[in-house]
Formats: sequence, C-alpha cells, structure tokens
Amino acid sequence: MNTQEKTTHIDKERERVVMIPEDVALFLRKSVSWVYKHWNELGGVKIGGSIFFPDKETLYECIFCKGQGVEVRLHQEGTAVH
Repeated sequence: MNTQEKTTHIDKERERVVMIPEDVALFLRKSVSWVYKHWNELGGVKIGGSIFFPDKETLYECIFCKGQGVEVRLHQEGTAVH
C-alpha cells in the first residue's frame, strides 16, 4: 500500500472531527453571520483567522448541557440510576 492509498483509506474511515461556520449554520439552522457573531458561545476556536468548531455531538453538549452533568451508574442488577 503506497502513501496515497494509506491517506485515502484513513480519510474514508474518519469523518471530519471539526466543523467550519457554514457546517454549524446548517446544523443549527441559523445564518452564517449568526454563527460568526456567537462563535465563542458555541465553543468555537479561532486559529490563524479561521474559526473551527467541535463535532456535532460536542457542539450539542456545549449548547444544551452547560453545567447539567448527568451521571448514570448501573446497579449490580443492571438497572440504571440517575
């Protein structure tokens, strides 16, 4: 397997881990300008003039689960306790 095949194989296995403002706007059904205005609140990171956001699951948790940690533990019988 040459280097190009290896890179292509890796790219196919992993989806994009970060999102750009346009992706976030589509995901949240907001305008791109709204995303740029609220990028810091959404957990965005500015790198060299570009803004990147975490994956969809992390973005969702950042928006809706601030300070609301829920711990789930299983009893020995296997029933969940919140």
